[in-house]
Amino acid sequence: MRKSDDRFVKMFIKDIGRIHSLSGNGLELFMYVAEHMDSNNKFLATPTVRKKMSEIIKVAPRTIDNLLNEVVKTGLIERETSHIYMMNPYVFGSGNSNIIDLKRINFMKIRYSNKGRTFELGEEKNKK
Repeated sequence: MRKSDDRFVKMFIKDIGRIHSLSGNGLELFMYVAEHMDSNNKFLATPTVRKKMSEIIKVAPRTIDNLLNEVVKTGLIERETSHIYMMNPYVFGSGNSNIIDLKRINFMKIRYSNKGRTFELGEEKNKK
């Protein structure tokens, strides 16, 4: 029988390889973020949380920023602000397909220019 506090996240098979590109500490940080994200796929990385992460992963606090950057570069998460990160809903899903679709819409960026409107997914932004 499942405990009521058990959580799970779906990961799309085609994206499993992204995890393999992470260092050992990068993987530990990613797992921490995945475990602590909220129902909107967001994770708040305040200075207090970063300090706790550094203690758990056993790295210097300043290394946490480097590890977050490493995970962002894979496209697994996106930085929204200096303290807010979002799990990529094109890679991970939590909830039913309607909820996942809404998260994907919120993940999309719309850019306007004199040439018109373009749509950019967070996933595409991280691929350089």
